[in-house]
Amino acid sequence: MKAELASHAGRPALVIVGGGSGHRAQSLTAACLAEFGHRPRTLTWRDVLRDPHHLDTALEGADWLRFETPDQDADELAALHEAGADEAVRLGIHTMPADSKALIASGAIGSPSQMNLGLHKLVAMACALADTKGVTTSTRPEDVALAFDKRHAQAQFRAAGLPVPRSLEGVTDFASLETAMDQARINRVFVKLRHGAAAAGMVALARHGQNWRSATTAEIGADGVLRATRRVRTLNTRAEAERLINTLGPLGLHAEAWIPKIGIQGRAADVRLVMIGGDVASVTVRASLHPMTNLHLGGERLPLDALTAVIGDAMWDAICETARKVARLFPHSDNLGIDIAISADARRHYVLEANLFGDFVKDAGSDASHLHALAMRHIRHKIAARCMDRHAA
Repeated sequence: MKAELASHAGRPALVIVGGGSGHRAQSLTAACLAEFGHRPRTLTWRDVLRDPHHLDTALEGADWLRFETPDQDADELAALHEAGADEAVRLGIHTMPADSKALIASGAIGSPSQMNLGLHKLVAMACALADTKGVTTSTRPEDVALAFDKRHAQAQFRAAGLPVPRSLEGVTDFASLETAMDQARINRVFVKLRHGAAAAGMVALARHGQNWRSATTAEIGADGVLRATRRVRTLNTRAEAERLINTLGPLGLHAEAWIPKIGIQGRAADVRLVMIGGDVASVTVRASLHPMTNLHLGGERLPLDALTAVIGDAMWDAICETARKVARLFPHSDNLGIDIAISADARRHYVLEANLFGDFVKDAGSDASHLHALAMRHIRHKIAARCMDRHAA
């Protein structure tokens, strides 16, 4: 392995943990080949969990270690759950059975908080190994702890003076949610899993007197297991909303005011900005008939011009500046996806969340390759600067 990496003299040698297969991995590999003329060395999260020596060996002679999303890979998700199991038990967090792969493969949401603990643990382990070898990393454990905790992230965004939706405190079940809504005089809320991702287990809930209506990406199976669905479901009664929120409760909740989003072509729209090196590298405008605009849930990509034609250039400039400020809260992360909602009257915008794995739009190969090429170029410049510093010393 060391000889192989050494053969790429003058070109950065990359190691990737996670994302060993699928469209995203293929795109990243293609970008590496185009940029540097060689493939990255890829390990799975399970590889690192089972034997950290695999990573120690892979890092010999490497320049950059990139962490990638497990996506929907059941093996990878199960490995992250396993890595976080002991700490989850210690903290009294809802935990998955020891052999959880079959459940996860069936679409079970699992325990996002447990999985987050596992991700943090493995990133910390990998960064410690990389530090001993002078290898640059794509993120650090402290950024992981912030990005994948919606409650903590929103608090930090607010403390930094960034615009965020109003949070509802103390929500653990339906009764506490109803109380918090009454106290805040809010009738429309988003309830999210505190450590969830990809809109899994999300509920957009509206109350009109005694009438409750919810849109959700979660469903409770006949076996009582919570599963994520790509079909946004509508619940029309209070009882249905209560049962779902109470089932989601043990997984850890974050509740916030539902921001009525800008409408484009008769659909609710928001925007994801991918930041590389602290600046905007890629933009995806997402529009949907549902409250959730995620593309994998049926959202549609729109050209940026469709958004700026409605909100104007000044608002777009303000959104980009907000994204830059968010990126500064993640100083150790090279590739950051930031979701921002614009109010229906186009006068305000709000930071919804940040994702350390950036973004990937399936079947848009040129866009994905461009994004990854930008990431590679940024890292190449960082490595060159580091080499110059060493030479000067």
